[in-house]
Amino acid sequence: MTAMTKHEREDLQRLVRQREKVLKSAAKQRSAELIADFENQMGQEFSFDQDEVWERATKIAQEALAKANEQIAAAHLRRGHGRGRAAPRRATRLAQRVTPAPLQGAAEGVT
Repeated sequence: MTAMTKHEREDLQRLVRQREKVLKSAAKQRSAELIADFENQMGQEFSFDQDEVWERATKIAQEALAKANEQIAAAHLRRGHGRGRAAPRRATRLAQRVTPAPLQGAAEGVT
């Protein structure tokens, strides 16, 4: 095995530095792309109805809320408390307090 000359060592060091610069530049560019993609995704506004699972859950929640309001109104009438409109509104407000945010908007229209 022959020893490297000073000139060969310098050439090798120069080559290593150039490769390091290229790889660092590529890493910075990839990092910037990933950050931009992440920010783009975070900037999107997602709606509950973009997902069929949420859409189905919302429909089930609306139906359950409507059924509960009907049962409350019927019980209210059976007890002789007038027309029974205040109780369903109170039940709706209670349901809104315990319903996850994506479902609240859908449940607000049901009384």
